[in-house]
Amino acid sequence: MDAPDVRVDVYRNWIARASRAPLSLRINDHFAISPAVTALLQTIAGLSTQWRTMDLAHALNLRDFLPSQGNFPLLEKLSTNKSFDNRPSFRHAPNLRQVYTVHYDSPASLQLPWSQLTVFRTHTIVFSRCLEVFHDAVNLVDGFFHTILHDSCPLVVSLSPLIHLQGLTLGSGSVAVFTTVLNSLITPALKNLTLWFQHPALYPSFVDVSPFLNFATRSSFQLQTLGLHDMRTTESLIQCLKATPSVVYLTIAPTRNVDMQAIYTQLTRSVHFLPKLETFHVILAANACPLRLRPQTASVLGRMLSWRWAAGDIARLRSFQLAHAYSNHYFDDAITSDPAFRRLAAKGMDLYVGKMRPVVDSFPEFEPKDL
Repeated sequence: MDAPDVRVDVYRNWIARASRAPLSLRINDHFAISPAVTALLQTIAGLSTQWRTMDLAHALNLRDFLPSQGNFPLLEKLSTNKSFDNRPSFRHAPNLRQVYTVHYDSPASLQLPWSQLTVFRTHTIVFSRCLEVFHDAVNLVDGFFHTILHDSCPLVVSLSPLIHLQGLTLGSGSVAVFTTVLNSLITPALKNLTLWFQHPALYPSFVDVSPFLNFATRSSFQLQTLGLHDMRTTESLIQCLKATPSVVYLTIAPTRNVDMQAIYTQLTRSVHFLPKLETFHVILAANACPLRLRPQTASVLGRMLSWRWAAGDIARLRSFQLAHAYSNHYFDDAITSDPAFRRLAAKGMDLYVGKMRPVVDSFPEFEPKDL
């Protein structure tokens, strides 16, 4: 809903035609409240028993009309952007499975039926709350915790076996957060993992990857997709990759300290290093672009791509992309002019070297009907 009173009748008619059908709504009420708009918001709140998907991320005014103990028998997906002042409860939502919230402050600010959730995604969550989610959401299949704020959390935490978890994205600027979270999880069904080490300049010169290695050993998962963003050192990155030989789709966004030429060399003529790799994407952000391109980098990369394309005893590398933040074309030309690169492109390998494409924030990841 993104219009003043003149369109209120259109929305009211739409709701009337829907009758008792399930409703999928995205509410945007960033405009002045009038009697007509107030009446419409009261109507929408009164139809909560018909909500199937609801995006309240921009519904600042609608929240004032939500009951503290609501009844949402059809609600399957919910999106919010921050805590509710009146603390509505969504515990009486027997079909609720997916929750997307930009901020998660405390259980009191957003009451949810944790044991039945399969998807929970949040951009900002306090460290201790994250551990509580892992403990309570026992049926979680997909978890997204992009920014985890550090707080006073016990150093000793109990293990949380999330036996259904298949996808996990974890982002933080604190090494202690990663260490504690990874030490607390058992995820045997995990297929997709992304670790986002934010603010790498604040890290020590060496990142201890033993929590990751122990996590991989303890869970015995078979990762298919792995994303490692802002790894601090070459050796720590190589250790993580050696611990995940089942990876098919790999994305690396290294810092400037990581020697990508060493990574390309490791991927060449070693049937035990990522033997199932089919898609390899490298992202060189502004803080990762080296001061200059070493002359041999293009040839080392070309040899790796050639070997990964032709080797018969490992999976064929079918896609390689290198996106960067360079301001000129020298970097692109130095790589794409290599004979091996041109030959593989002609044979059908999906190749891209160039500027980073715009990043589109896809949160929340469902698209209910706009109102």
